[in-house]
Amino acid sequence: GVYLGGTTAVNKLDDYEEGTWTPSLTLGAVASGNYNIQNGYYTKIGRQVSITLRIQLSALGTNQGSADIAGLPFAVHNVTGGNCGAYFGFLDGVSNNWSAYTLIPTIDNGASNIRLRFNNASGAWQPLNQGDLTNTSDIIMSATYFTS
Repeated sequence: GVYLGGTTAVNKLDDYEEGTWTPSLTLGAVASGNYNIQNGYYTKIGRQVSITLRIQLSALGTNQGSADIAGLPFAVHNVTGGNCGAYFGFLDGVSNNWSAYTLIPTIDNGASNIRLRFNNASGAWQPLNQGDLTNTSDIIMSATYFTS
């Protein structure tokens, strides 16, 4: 490791990692779809993990249910209030006009998946589902979170 700002144990950075991971779309917690592009990258410094991903579908598949991105390289730290947000960099090939809604992808504490949700017109959170996606859905996202 390397010491930053001093030579005591608290100043020692002893965990740095970069790598790839394979994000996948799940519908109703079941893997779904075929992909043109399926890439994920991460950097882990200590307990902090930053991820980016791109999924571009060539076919949605027939599964039904809430849409998630599965396969995060590390689970989110499982503590009360450990949830965190993720961010869409790009979203295309969806079947709804999302200008009236707020898209809110989130990662729940202890989870290894990103929940794809939106705030509907009445302000309630709802999951995206198979009816919101198409055979050409293209999703680019990033997130930063803490692991155990």
